[in-house]
Amino acid sequence: MQDVSNNSEHIKWSFQWKLYADSMKVMDPMKTVINIISQNKDLESCKQHLYTIIAELYNNALDHGVLGLDSKIKENPEGIEEFYNLKEERLENLNTGYIFLAVEYQQALNKYKLIMSAEDSGSGFDHRNYEKTLTANQKTFGRGIPLLFSLCEKVSFNESGN
Repeated sequence: MQDVSNNSEHIKWSFQWKLYADSMKVMDPMKTVINIISQNKDLESCKQHLYTIIAELYNNALDHGVLGLDSKIKENPEGIEEFYNLKEERLENLNTGYIFLAVEYQQALNKYKLIMSAEDSGSGFDHRNYEKTLTANQKTFGRGIPLLFSLCEKVSFNESGN
């Protein structure tokens, strides 16, 4: 928990948002989520970091979980363009799937904690053998999870990695 010098109240709030296929086609939930979170003045100063974390959680869930895209496509010279064209095509044809986002804020005794999670309907991935540091990754992909580890105090996965 991080120190909060201006308030010693006990405060707790949370929200959850489940997006289905049709919603994922037309909505960008990251802006809405960050607007809700930044209503809390204790979190306003870290708004950019929180946006990055939410973007990584959501985009990983969408790209790899729901849409089943493989980042190794990005290894090819035209790979990044191919990846995003394939993403657009799969998203346009998406009929099933979900992404569940949850945020919980806890403040007590001048300290606070923000817990964010994302779950998707995909098959998951092997998170036990995944690189956790940014410096070890020299590829054009695979930096999202190491970025989460660099920005968060704790990162964990459910057993299936979805």
